[in-house]
Amino acid sequence: MNYREGHWRPTHIRRQEVALKTGTMAIRVQTDQGSAYLKAMGNPEGPHVLVCDLVGTRLADWFGLPTFEYETIRVDAAYGLTFFEDGEVEPGPAFITKYDPGDVWSGTERQLAQLSNPDDITRLVVFDTWTLNCDRHSPDGNRINRNNIYLSEDAPPGNLLLRAMDHSHCFTCGRPLTPRLNSIDRVRDDKIYGLFPEFQPWVNCQIVVQAAQKLGSFTKQDAELLTQALPQEWDVDQPTREALVQFLASRASFLSAFIMNKLCPANKPVGLTDETESNL
Repeated sequence: MNYREGHWRPTHIRRQEVALKTGTMAIRVQTDQGSAYLKAMGNPEGPHVLVCDLVGTRLADWFGLPTFEYETIRVDAAYGLTFFEDGEVEPGPAFITKYDPGDVWSGTERQLAQLSNPDDITRLVVFDTWTLNCDRHSPDGNRINRNNIYLSEDAPPGNLLLRAMDHSHCFTCGRPLTPRLNSIDRVRDDKIYGLFPEFQPWVNCQIVVQAAQKLGSFTKQDAELLTQALPQEWDVDQPTREALVQFLASRASFLSAFIMNKLCPANKPVGLTDETESNL
């Protein structure tokens, strides 16, 4: 596993720069390793969104999507951090990502045409579908959030780099994680997530095949590794973690056989046999 977690290791927060009005009340801070964005305990959506962001970022990294560098960091009360509208940050472990020069997607085709990694548009749609991420583009179109598409300037001159960001609403759409996560309706959810209308022309069926094969290689042992070392204070008990592990593995297996028919219906999915179809 080649995680970006651990490559960048801030140890303390020097000062708060700006509190943002987001669902998790993220805060831009200055650390001993430079500027970063912090998601902390005490946010109005609870500690499980921090779990989802950490695990979701690990999964994106495993899937081959560019992510921000990320870590967990312990927030001390002495830092005096406050959320937007002055709510107090709760001391304890927090999720932090390194500042990356760039901006969110404005929705234009021109920006997509500038991408140095256009194939990752397809991978991101498959990834969001795997993780049931309702917070970029929900299947029913009721949630359209272009602010969750980040275009980094860490690219060749004249280009942009698509990075996978903000996974706080993976798995449960922001609701608490429970052992019920591994339900059959979640595992076999056949809707497509993250597919903006502007993304449609960029869906590459060869990349869908590659993504399906990657999902097909995902094992329960991978899920165990990706969900390990969660901070105790984030309140994930063992039955819930076991349900998350089983969900990730079962969902990957289901989607590896299913996604090609949904995104490229004119093509027969590679490796999909009659026996596989009968088990879906």
